Amino acid sequence: MQVKVLTVLTALMGFAAASPLEQRACAANGDSCASTAACCEGLACSTKTSKCIPYARPGASCAEVPCVPPMVCGFGQLCY
Repeated sequence: MQVKVLTVLTALMGFAAASPLEQRACAANGDSCASTAACCEGLACSTKTSKCIPYARPGASCAEVPCVPPMVCGFGQLCY
């Protein structure tokens, strides 16, 4: 009886380990995207090319891509 239970438990544990955990695949730098949410951390979706690119840095243009948080876009479309 114990062997049977152990076999069933081992099989269940193996199944749980084999089933992939819910991991969100993200779009890398240069990959196509529909929104910034699809891009990997540190990247934003370009409104011009629909590709993931690094966030705009302070003082850089934010016309094409959002500013790196918590910066905001303003003053002639520059991040500040």
